[in-house]
Amino acid sequence: MFKAYELRKLDPHQEKSTTVEAQGEMCSRHMSRKNLTHAKRNSLWWECMGKCARGV
Repeated sequence: MFKAYELRKLDPHQEKSTTVEAQGEMCSRHMSRKNLTHAKRNSLWWECMGKCARGV
């Protein structure tokens, strides 16, 4: 059982990379005029805007 858990566990570097990629997609989405109205309803959009404004 322990070995099976180790195989499923993500490498911390890989996990961080995935998070950065997801944040990058969110940033490019909030720039899109087409998705602007829909994105304003999404709390993640506001969170992303805050991070972009702070330069995170």
